Amino acid sequence: MAAKSRRRLETAELNQDAEKLAYAAFLYQQATEKALKYIILKNGGKLPKMHDCTALAKLAQAPENVFTSTERISPYYFKTRYPDAGMDEISSEELTLLKKAAEEVLQWTRL
Repeated sequence: MAAKSRRRLETAELNQDAEKLAYAAFLYQQATEKALKYIILKNGGKLPKMHDCTALAKLAQAPENVFTSTERISPYYFKTRYPDAGMDEISSEELTLLKKAAEEVLQWTRL
């Protein structure tokens, strides 16, 4: 799962460079989700079947700065997948913030 998280981050960066912003946002969320699930499993927990990165951060006993990052990135699981989830176009500025949020979570998980 750790390798998958790192690959999602790398693939998100490639999509961001190609200006496929919505898909990059989804992949930043996926990298974050997988990193948090990795920590939960590593600490002896069971694999939670959820996509809420903030709830996963709580289960992983993450520090406050990670919660701030997950609060920013978590909504993009739904925003990028469902047409009625209220996502308009994502700006490159917002995507840069999502990238920083994902990187902060992965840094905390040491992936």
